[in-house]
Amino acid sequence: MKINDLVDCVYYINLDERVDRYDQFWNLNKNLLDKDKTQRISAFNAKNQVSNTDYVNLIRARSAHLISFSHPFVKALEDGHDEIIILEDDADPFYDDVSEVELFLSEANEND
Repeated sequence: MKINDLVDCVYYINLDERVDRYDQFWNLNKNLLDKDKTQRISAFNAKNQVSNTDYVNLIRARSAHLISFSHPFVKALEDGHDEIIILEDDADPFYDDVSEVELFLSEANEND
């Protein structure tokens, strides 16, 4: 069993230019996720290229971040998915086994 069997779809967000994170993501998650059933979402670059006081670029960076995280929800609505999981490409799994995820999702559903 994989996490993909517990929900309608699993998405992960990955910058196109971060091929290293793609490889790292799959090395970390190969036992938990089905690669063929997990959908990659291209992230928008949210890096502020100037400084933390350049507020125009800071707003652009935060907007890119917002779009990156909104895209999987839009995709899920388009595809008719109700239960989804969204992961970032640099997320370290904190579960060793899918049964732990199953328990977590069950408790979350009980708490609505």
